[in-house]
Amino acid sequence: MNQERKPLSLTRKIQFTLFIVFVVMLGTILLGEVVMRLTHKGLTPPYNNKAHDKVLGWKSKGGYHAHLDSFLNKSGGTYTLDVHFAPNGYRMWSETVSDSSTEKLLFIGDSYTESLECPDKQLFYGVVRDSLPCTVYACGTAGYGTTQELLILQQYIDTIKPNRVILEVCNNDFVDNDWNLEKRCNYIVGQTRPYLLLNDKIEYHYPRSWFEHVKEYSLFLNYIFGHGYTIALALNMAERDRPFEEIVADSANFNFKNTIALTENALRKINETVEAHGAMLYVFDADRYEPGRTIFSELCKKNNIAYITGVADEISNREMAGDTVHAYDGYHWNGLGEQIVGQQLVSYFRQHPLSH
Repeated sequence: MNQERKPLSLTRKIQFTLFIVFVVMLGTILLGEVVMRLTHKGLTPPYNNKAHDKVLGWKSKGGYHAHLDSFLNKSGGTYTLDVHFAPNGYRMWSETVSDSSTEKLLFIGDSYTESLECPDKQLFYGVVRDSLPCTVYACGTAGYGTTQELLILQQYIDTIKPNRVILEVCNNDFVDNDWNLEKRCNYIVGQTRPYLLLNDKIEYHYPRSWFEHVKEYSLFLNYIFGHGYTIALALNMAERDRPFEEIVADSANFNFKNTIALTENALRKINETVEAHGAMLYVFDADRYEPGRTIFSELCKKNNIAYITGVADEISNREMAGDTVHAYDGYHWNGLGEQIVGQQLVSYFRQHPLSH
């Protein structure tokens, strides 16, 4: 005699439903991940040049090379782009020791010093090298903040023994120096990086929210969350739709004074390191955006650091005159822009001789 099955309790029905939903979601994610990984092309040259670094967070791959016959500039024209990196992952590095009559210049910076949009033969520090009696070293990687630039200096200053260290800065360095600010604005590198605190300790943080952590491990979830965040921005439900300049001006919601203090502390540590090795530090701003431009100038004056003016202004003047000085992104310099920057630096150093 067959016994009738007892109907499932409400608790069992809920558990069964949740199990089915979980299986369907897991299957969808796994299938989506397989499809995304089979179709994902990743970054294209020259922007596929980054590798993980346990100290700096990331850096350019050693020995990286990219050649593109038609790379776009801002006006829609094209030029040949040929980039090479030294075995240590930096753009210009001398393997020979210069004689005592030749000064050694170490350039440190971010994407404007990495110069991925500029051919090897037109780099701004190449113009300096070819115009002055000096040996040039250039260490720059896109997205770097002042803490990472300090760490680069500490890594190489004893080996290079530079006479001059030239630090390139720009407006978004403030975001790169404060992880609480980076995770709140629409400019974000979104990688684990070192941050120098006011007590001189270095901490590593991943300046992104919890769901963005998940995105790093799944192309499919990256796609889903990315589109969800775009919708949230469109509905004004997410804070990071605000430009950096607007956030820092809103003192009621963010303590920008702390960000400035963090940047000044890193800048001061760089200057102390340079001076301790008998060298001199110079700073120049790669862009004209505020509030960074004014603040960097003031911080340099306050800490007795030589501040080179006019570089970004000359780029702007030439652009207003009709010259195409930027790559397609409208920010980084093409070959002509780099030559203009180099000529400005050469002019400055001729007026302020490198020799002691």
